[in-house]
Amino acid sequence: MAKANEINEEQFEQDFVAGMLEAAKTRINPETPTIKIIRDEKVLFTFRVRALDEDEWQSCRRKSLMNRGKPTEEVNNARFINQVIYEATLEEDKEKTWKVKQLWKQFGVVTGSELVGKILSVGEKNKIFEVISNLSGYYDDYEDMVKN
Repeated sequence: MAKANEINEEQFEQDFVAGMLEAAKTRINPETPTIKIIRDEKVLFTFRVRALDEDEWQSCRRKSLMNRGKPTEEVNNARFINQVIYEATLEEDKEKTWKVKQLWKQFGVVTGSELVGKILSVGEKNKIFEVISNLSGYYDDYEDMVKN
């Protein structure tokens, strides 16, 4: 009986380690859903987003701080959501959306994340933020925003 317990414990440990390794490999969702910006039943433009890892989320948070380094330091939520959308946009799609210098000049912005705030409505940004959060493991349901 003792030998059977040892085998069960050993098998449990192997299964546990295998599960942990699998979890580490799959912690970042590889999906890159396409976001469609639709107004008046017309698709105006599309771009793809990806999951962000913990360091990227923290970077977005740091870039969104107001009163940095002071006791009243706090996150500007609108700036944070813009930054998350910018960071999560696939690089090749950033080039044709948020990095278009002509649009920066036209809207008087100096960063891609600022352009996000000028182009997308509050509702659109919140839905896209939810998609990115879900991909990153924060939410469960993002199917309404992603359409194939």
